[in-house]
Amino acid sequence: MTRAIRLVFSALLAYAAGAQQREVFLTPFSHLDFYWGGTREECLARGNYIIAKAIKLAKESSEFRFLLEDEDFVANFVETHQGRPELEDLKRLVKQGQIELAPKWAAIFSGLPDGEIHVRNYTLGKRYAQRVFGVDPQVAHLGDIPDFTPQFPQILSQMRVPYMIMTRMGPTDHSLFRWKAPDGSKILVWNAIKGYGWGTFLTSRTTTDAEKQTRFRKDLADVLPTTAGPILMHWGTDLWAPPDDFVQRIRSFQQAAPAKLTLATPTEFFRRVENTPDLAETAGEIPSS
Repeated sequence: MTRAIRLVFSALLAYAAGAQQREVFLTPFSHLDFYWGGTREECLARGNYIIAKAIKLAKESSEFRFLLEDEDFVANFVETHQGRPELEDLKRLVKQGQIELAPKWAAIFSGLPDGEIHVRNYTLGKRYAQRVFGVDPQVAHLGDIPDFTPQFPQILSQMRVPYMIMTRMGPTDHSLFRWKAPDGSKILVWNAIKGYGWGTFLTSRTTTDAEKQTRFRKDLADVLPTTAGPILMHWGTDLWAPPDDFVQRIRSFQQAAPAKLTLATPTEFFRRVENTPDLAETAGEIPSS
């Protein structure tokens, strides 16, 4: 065996060992984006459909998880389902932790408005979740938000939001890190290097099982060096609804997956990784694209 072949073989063995030791937390969600798929009213109606589908799947399987990243879409569902059993189902599933609410009221860019706007955005979101659902959201999910001000960790810390997920413009060499504000405040951040639509290929009907496994291995090999702990993988993109057989498709993929795959909410992920030792730390602005 030549030296080059031995090196390749050793690298493959190291990857296989690393992958088998890692757990991938798969977080289903839909990026609830105003005006992306139509008017404000059309997007809110689509949001109602997505939330109803998440409720249905969560009732059918205790494995299923779903993230609702903005409270304005949740509030529209609540207002349009008063007195209906779907609303009581949603409240129960949120309390149980199968469906997770994020703490912000609406998706707004970090670098455009002033700090007071951000404080109000999270105050409204947190109070709404506490008043209507009796929960205190812990993870700020910044779906498709492309820039971050250096004071953002300070704002989140003072809003009692210890965790954050960024899906664009984060550092390329760290998936999990602590982000430090000028006042010394820190939050734990997952940086979705592969983007927030990463896991959608897992349930594709046009991609073969072999192609899915090949892509999963390649993507996992890219992410493994950026974090020593478990990995968060999104499933979802703009105004997407999960298919009726979502859980079955994920189970089918799991049978041959090169790593442990677990359906989870962002909070479940962060509780698993919050004590990861020797995390990288960064500070300062993360500019827009």
